[in-house]
Amino acid sequence: VEGSNPSPAPILHFSGRPHPGDRRARARFGTLALGAGPILIRMRKALLLAILALALAAPAAAGQTAAKCEANKLKTAGKYGQCFLKVLARAAKKRTSEADHSRCDSKFEKKWEKIEAKGGCAKTGDAPAVAGAVADHPGAITSLVGASSVSAGWGHTCASDSSGAAGCWGYDEYGQASPPAGNFTQVSAGGYQHSCAISDSGELLCWGGDSYGALSPPAGSFTQISVGLYHGCVINGSGELLCWGWDEHGQASPTAGNAVEVSAGMAHSCAIDSAGALVCWGAGTTDSNCDYPDWDCGQASPPAGNFTAVATGVLHSCAIDSAGALQCWGDNGSGQASPPAGNFTQVAAGHYHSCAIDSSGELACWGAGTTGTIACYHPAYDCGQARPPEGSFVALTAGKYHSCGIDVSGRVRCWGRDGYGQSSPPLLFRCWSGPLKVTGKYGACRLKAEAKAVKKESSADHSKCELKFTEKWAAAASRESSTYTGILDFGPLFEAEATGYGDTVAAIVACNDVECLSAQPNYPGWQDDPGGYEFTASMTPLVLRGQERQGGVADLLAAIGPDGTVRGLATRFPLPPWSPYYDPPEDGVMCSASGWDFMCGGYSFDIQLRSNAAGDLLSFKFYDAAADTVHVIDEDYSFVINDILGNAVDPHLLNIPE
Repeated sequence: VEGSNPSPAPILHFSGRPHPGDRRARARFGTLALGAGPILIRMRKALLLAILALALAAPAAAGQTAAKCEANKLKTAGKYGQCFLKVLARAAKKRTSEADHSRCDSKFEKKWEKIEAKGGCAKTGDAPAVAGAVADHPGAITSLVGASSVSAGWGHTCASDSSGAAGCWGYDEYGQASPPAGNFTQVSAGGYQHSCAISDSGELLCWGGDSYGALSPPAGSFTQISVGLYHGCVINGSGELLCWGWDEHGQASPTAGNAVEVSAGMAHSCAIDSAGALVCWGAGTTDSNCDYPDWDCGQASPPAGNFTAVATGVLHSCAIDSAGALQCWGDNGSGQASPPAGNFTQVAAGHYHSCAIDSSGELACWGAGTTGTIACYHPAYDCGQARPPEGSFVALTAGKYHSCGIDVSGRVRCWGRDGYGQSSPPLLFRCWSGPLKVTGKYGACRLKAEAKAVKKESSADHSKCELKFTEKWAAAASRESSTYTGILDFGPLFEAEATGYGDTVAAIVACNDVECLSAQPNYPGWQDDPGGYEFTASMTPLVLRGQERQGGVADLLAAIGPDGTVRGLATRFPLPPWSPYYDPPEDGVMCSASGWDFMCGGYSFDIQLRSNAAGDLLSFKFYDAAADTVHVIDEDYSFVINDILGNAVDPHLLNIPE
């Protein structure tokens, strides 16, 4: 078979003698040829009928052969994907980015050639396409090498790895956490509405909200980038410093010509020039008025000396001098400009906190957020953003109320506020050998099911694969990372299309928070029953754990009746600015160009409680999607018909026991 055209019927030679190539026929026919006459005639008729039957059956046989070929190709592609990820898993286990796929390639090509060499198999030359589809899989590559750079914004975080892949997570109302496809050498998420990155060709790419021209960076080839609130600064290959975007305070009008490092803050920027001196511009050059609208806290008045690193926060700045000592200046209301003594290699400045990496790789943080137990809102802003994890780190970043770092294994780890998921990096930056192997097996399982379906001319049943994969993935993720708290990311799957099997090992299936909830082991699956009860009451609760408000994008709150049934499922809504629990981005600063954005102030819940009788004792349960944990709320409620508990300004408080 070549394509869909059946092979011609075989040519049989018959002249009383067999074809010389068939020894078995020669022995058989030699005996018959001795006796000419009726036997020979009957034999001729029988052979002619056989030839006719073979010719009629050829198309059907060709169809069966084609199906078999497609099935074999599917299984082979699945095995190749499994081999590919197994090699990645081995490399990941060794914490190296060097993965040798040559044996997979060699085996795959031989098997593929063998399939296409068989009679009736179409020779489409699609083996390289299948191999390439797997080899270029960004999800697999990212899972292997981990992150090489990380940058925290106001409510989102971005990271890139040494393969060039980039990923972002957290607040994404403006698309700031949705990076474009491509290969990047550095990414910066310092802004509220936007992020930028440098491609492998040196070009600048920005995405998200375009306030003040934030998405219109200069053209050219660049080596370093830093994004501030609504502006950004870059250094090109010649060392020239360029800035763009919001320039109300002069923060996008650099006073330094050439620089070796630059950092963009809220309304100011700082750089280290070629001589090692600090140069700053924008708000904060005189320390005359640290309030809105001047924001002049002295954050742009740097000390003299020779420096190796600089970081700008919202209203303060920090740098490391040539001796490795930290120096900070500007607003110090929370102690963010009072660094510890020691020898340091990297520094990061957030809103009311700062962090640094010392010469041994350990983290040190200071300012607001050192306990994470007081209040993650005004005026304390103690979200735990200055309470870093233990371990050895190679990179560091500080956002508004959260911080992130890359440990020596290449894993992104974040701490602090997580209201938008900004401190929950996706699994692809945290999973290693176990999940990679599981994914490979899952891909092979799916394609094997597709192969069976092709042979049987039926639809494929992937249910067994799904069940095994979900269980094994959760177990692998749990083993690989004790800090795993994120929504399951199903990683790279090798999925077959309905047609073109040879060209297929398809795309990444990455589930988002809502879509993947049901795959989490502890997802409660609560369902509301609005019409099942006679009476109702309403509650507007704020869920607290200690002093920290709860309410992530996929969190659930349910009222439970004494019989265990769901008596109400809450909906989440943003707190208004006049609520005492509202968390403004900064006193007097608008969350967006158009005005106050309720999304910045945190969330409360609204729940309709249901019962058939007054006095029913209702309890409450809260599902923390990020941690995949169900918590029992401390408070119970004795049902009162038409009762109203709490409102947006003064919500009813529900507490999760610590």
